[in-house]
Amino acid sequence: MKVDIYDTYATAPDGRLMHFDFHVPAGTSQRDVERLAAKHVGGTDPEIEAERRVTNVLTQDPSVLSMLKGEGFIMQPLHSVAKRAA
Repeated sequence: MKVDIYDTYATAPDGRLMHFDFHVPAGTSQRDVERLAAKHVGGTDPEIEAERRVTNVLTQDPSVLSMLKGEGFIMQPLHSVAKRAA
């Protein structure tokens, strides 16, 4: 299966900034990526910014394939969650 990887930032419900890579099946639209990320982050209307940085990466790892088929995405945290600047 081929995947696209999005560099993603989100504002958590408590105001903290989250930074993560979001892996989705190749061809998933940016709009769908942002919708899935917002659902995962939670809250009523989290701010999400996603930019595709890698496309069509082939993966054959059974655990990755299982997560992609079950959840539709994989989230890989990149930095600790930090307090948002005022």
